[in-house]
Amino acid sequence: MNTIIRQIIDADKQARERVEQAKAERQKARTLFADEKDDVQKKFMAEAEEKLEAKRAELKRDFESEVALSQKEYAASLAALETLYQEKKDEWIKIIVDACIAN
Repeated sequence: MNTIIRQIIDADKQARERVEQAKAERQKARTLFADEKDDVQKKFMAEAEEKLEAKRAELKRDFESEVALSQKEYAASLAALETLYQEKKDEWIKIIVDACIAN
């Protein structure tokens, strides 16, 4: 009878040890999962930030290029208008003066 009780006690002790070991492994897995989750989030955020900075730089280059092109076109238009004015100003003045005199 004593041996049966001893076997039951030993079996219970082994079962409790296995339960504690399983709990410890579960906690270790949870901790590992949390660490992995943090690492994945940090990696994702770093990649997103890197892509964002690259896109921001690309947009800035595009904007600066468009501004330069617009300034160049504006300068060309202004030069063409100035040339036209220099060529036609006397004619336009004569037309205006003649119109005023005729009325």
